[in-house]
Amino acid sequence: MAGATIKHRGIIIVLAAAVLILLPLFFFLICGTWPPLVAVNTESMLPNMHVNDLVFVMQEDRFGPLQTYETGRDTGYMKTGNYGDVIIYRPNGATNIQPIIHRVMAYHDEEWFAANLNISTTHGGYLTKGDNNLLFDQQSFINGIGPIQPVKDEWIIGKALFSLPLLGYPSLHFPGSLTKGL
Repeated sequence: MAGATIKHRGIIIVLAAAVLILLPLFFFLICGTWPPLVAVNTESMLPNMHVNDLVFVMQEDRFGPLQTYETGRDTGYMKTGNYGDVIIYRPNGATNIQPIIHRVMAYHDEEWFAANLNISTTHGGYLTKGDNNLLFDQQSFINGIGPIQPVKDEWIIGKALFSLPLLGYPSLHFPGSLTKGL
């Protein structure tokens, strides 16, 4: 009887290990990006995304091109409770700080940023903003990297497909989970 219990325990361990290996691979193949899941850890996207929401992330051009708030408003395209897509991006391309999950408001050239937001930049890019924020990200400053620049395509990790309430809690409160808090 004891041998059977040990045998069953071994099978359970092998199955659990297979799931832990295959599940992330499955998500990567479906989503086309890593990480495929992120957790919201600030209130910047209220009322459309809440702290502890689990967000499914897709490659930004999967299921069609990236839609800005401006184009979404004109065409009726809505995602996560408002016009346009929500992206996950690395501010100024920095890999040493946490990515940001905010809505894509518009795409502009560098002259527009200089004229309208008084931002000195050497490139155009996406204008982004949290749904609950008063200012655009590009009017903000992050310690260690400086003013947030217009978002280049290569800084985008992916776009939010949908979110599930509270399922991101483990990644924000328990180290080593499969998701990443943003």
